[in-house]
Amino acid sequence: MTVVELVVTTALLLLFSVTAFNFLVSANNTTSKATKDTQAENDARIALRQMTEDIRAADPITLTYPTSSTCPSGASYPSGYANCLSFTVVHDAVAGQTCPKSVITYGLVSGTLKRDDAEYDSSCTVKSSYTGKTVLSGIVNPSATHLFRFFDSSGSELSSSATASAYQSAASVMVTVVLQYQSGATITVSSTAALRNNRV
Repeated sequence: MTVVELVVTTALLLLFSVTAFNFLVSANNTTSKATKDTQAENDARIALRQMTEDIRAADPITLTYPTSSTCPSGASYPSGYANCLSFTVVHDAVAGQTCPKSVITYGLVSGTLKRDDAEYDSSCTVKSSYTGKTVLSGIVNPSATHLFRFFDSSGSELSSSATASAYQSAASVMVTVVLQYQSGATITVSSTAALRNNRV
């Protein structure tokens, strides 16, 4: 074997190795991105599933929210409604009963969706509670994309000029999160909950 043949063979092997390495890197990047896409979507859907299950049982939506790390300045109509939602879920099917119940609050603070929960027993005494539990992080909703949007019984979206009672008796709430799961990559997930118990 001559030196020229050895150089040519080595060059061909090097070219093949570089091509194979680039292919493997590209395939790994594609797989990693697809995995992160799927994980981010699953995380968002699990969080929204819990939220919509809670919201469906709302009875009714609260007009003024408790001040906590979930809604730091409290939240009231109309400014607080875009990114904070508090409501009561009564656990007794008997008409006119107000306890036992849960008071649940969801709020978006600095890109983190948080949840408060206070559980009341049949004598309306708090038996357990927590505040500021992280439900989902990495939320980058633009200012025009509200976490919560409210709709009346005819399906029309309520605007900030609607009355407070219209929000309190909303027929459905749409939850939308824009989730950033890696640099420059976002995914948008929405879910709508019909408030079956919300009759004011």
